[in-house]
Amino acid sequence: MMLFLLAVLIMVATCLATVRWRWGLYGLILVALVQDPIRKLIPGTPGYLVLATLPVWGGIMVGAIRSGDLSWSRFRREYPALTTVLFVYLLTLIMPAIMSATYSAGSWQLTLLGAYTQFAVIGGLIMGAHFPLYQRDLERLMAWYCILAGIIMIGAPMERMGIGTASGLTGTSSMGAYWVTYRTGAALNMISGFFRSPDVMGWHAASMIMFGAVLAVRNKGWRRIGWAILVGWGGVALMFCARRKMVAMMIPYAVVMAVLFMVFNKVRNLMPIILCGGVAVAVWFYAYQGVGSDDEVEKFYSTTLEESGDRLVEHGVDSVVETIRQAGFWGYGLGMAAQGTHHIKCKRPRIWQESGPSMLAAELGVLGLLAFLAVVVALFRAVWMAVRNAAQSSLHAVFFGLTAMIMANGVAAIVSAQVFGDPFIGVFLPFVVGLVLSGGRLNAESESGAQPV
Repeated sequence: MMLFLLAVLIMVATCLATVRWRWGLYGLILVALVQDPIRKLIPGTPGYLVLATLPVWGGIMVGAIRSGDLSWSRFRREYPALTTVLFVYLLTLIMPAIMSATYSAGSWQLTLLGAYTQFAVIGGLIMGAHFPLYQRDLERLMAWYCILAGIIMIGAPMERMGIGTASGLTGTSSMGAYWVTYRTGAALNMISGFFRSPDVMGWHAASMIMFGAVLAVRNKGWRRIGWAILVGWGGVALMFCARRKMVAMMIPYAVVMAVLFMVFNKVRNLMPIILCGGVAVAVWFYAYQGVGSDDEVEKFYSTTLEESGDRLVEHGVDSVVETIRQAGFWGYGLGMAAQGTHHIKCKRPRIWQESGPSMLAAELGVLGLLAFLAVVVALFRAVWMAVRNAAQSSLHAVFFGLTAMIMANGVAAIVSAQVFGDPFIGVFLPFVVGLVLSGGRLNAESESGAQPV
C-alpha cells in the first residue's frame, strides 16, 4: 500500500512537472523528503526507492525544455563567459567517457550514469537561473522546503527517545544498518530520524537552518519569530545526527553572510539577524535539553575546529595526489566514482575516494579536474556579479543567504562529497547556484517595472 502511494505521488509530481515545471519543483521537494520514511514502512525497504526523485526531475527538465527555460542558447546569451568554460569542461569528459565505456563488459552503464549526473547538474544550474518569475517565488520555494523539512525533522527527537525504533520508522535498523562512531573513545549512536542515514538528515537539517535564517531576516513580527523557532528546531536535529561536517557548514555560512552584509554596507540589517539568532539559540537549547542532552555528542563536536585544518589538507590535497598516483593522468573514467555504482554488475576499479576533489580526479583525471576548477572560478565570478547587482534590491538578504549556503556546501564537499551523490541533493544544489545567478536579472527587471520576468 505504501509503495502504491509513493508511486502515485511520483507520477502526479512528474506529470505536473512536465506541464508546469516550476510547480514540479514543489513536488520534487515533497518526494525527496517523504521517500525515506515511506521506504522504511515498505517490507524489505527496497533500495531502488532512493531514485524516487529521478522521474520527477526528468519531468521538470522536459517541462523546462518545452517552455524554453532549459535552453543552452539562451543561457549562453546571458552568461557567455561561463558557458564557454562549461563547454570546454564538457569536452574534457569525452576521454573519461570512452575509458569507462570500454573498461569492461557492461561498464557502459557507469558511463550513462556519469553522463546523466553531469547533464542533470548543468540542467539544474540553467533552470535555477530562469526559475523566478516574480521576486516572491524564491521565498515561497524556500518556505515550502522549510515547512516540510521541519515536520520531517520530528523523527530525530523521536529516535533519540526510542519512539519508532522498534518498527524501523526511525533509525536505520529497518535497512540493516547501525550508524555508530567511536571517535571520542566511546560508542556514539548517530541519529537519522525518518531519513535513511545521518548524513542525509544532517544535510536537510543544515539546509533548513540556512533557508530559515534568510526567511527570518526577510519577515517581521511573529513571522520572523516563527522562522527563528524553526531554525532552532533544525539545530536539534543537526546536533543529534553526529556528522561534524554538517555542523561545520554553519561556520562558513555565518561568516559569508556577515561579510556580504558588511561589504555592501548593510550592517544595519545585521540587527534582525542577531535577534533571530538569539531566538533560534534559545529554542535549540531548551529543545535539546528537553529531548535529552548528550555529553558524548558535545565532546564529539568540540573536536570540529581542532581537526578542520588537517582534514581539509588530507581530503583536499593529499587524497587528490594519491588518487592521481593510482589512477594516472586520465583517471578511471566517467561514472566510476558516482553514487549507486555498486548496483551495477560489472568489473570496475576499487574506489575509496570520499572527498569531492579526489572523486573528480578519480573519474575525470587531471585534465577534467583542472577544467572543473575553471568552471568553479567562472561560477564564482558570475555569482559575485549577480550578488553585487542584487545587493541594491530588496531581496539582498535572500541572495546573500543563498550565496553563503553555496559556499558552506562547497567547503563540506572538500572534506566529504558522499551526501552530494544523493539524487535530490546532487541536482538541487546546482539549482540553488542558478537561483543566485538570477539575482542580477530580477533586480534589473524590478527596476524597469517588468512583471513577470
